[in-house]
Amino acid sequence: MKYQRDNSKVTVTQEMRDQEQKEKEEKAKKEQEFYKKRAKEVKARMEVERQYHEAVQPAYDRENSYPPLSEQLDMLWHDMDTGIIKVDKRKANTWYKTIKKAKESTPLNKTWQEDIMKAQEKLEASDLEAVNNSNKGV
Repeated sequence: MKYQRDNSKVTVTQEMRDQEQKEKEEKAKKEQEFYKKRAKEVKARMEVERQYHEAVQPAYDRENSYPPLSEQLDMLWHDMDTGIIKVDKRKANTWYKTIKKAKESTPLNKTWQEDIMKAQEKLEASDLEAVNNSNKGV
């Protein structure tokens, strides 16, 4: 039984039950489509983040392979103080050799800066798309 605003009873017909069931199914279908679409967006976002990580990882690796900046500057000062600033490649533990070793141990491809910029643009576009889609709702 259903009740109208004036509290009078209304008999629920089979047609009304069918309509209610149909509305529930349509709502469930819309929700399912929304979640499928959202899952695809999340998967695409994860792929963009993976690509971004791959693009920036060589630069991070190189940065982390350098000794601390204070140590680099100290080594440079000692090289200057002892007259090695001309980059005497025969001397061990010089600023030049340390930095050269870091560069050689973590090579970057020639387009690493462009790769990072492209990956960053994709990441930002993915962020914008996610915000736009979340604002639409179900």
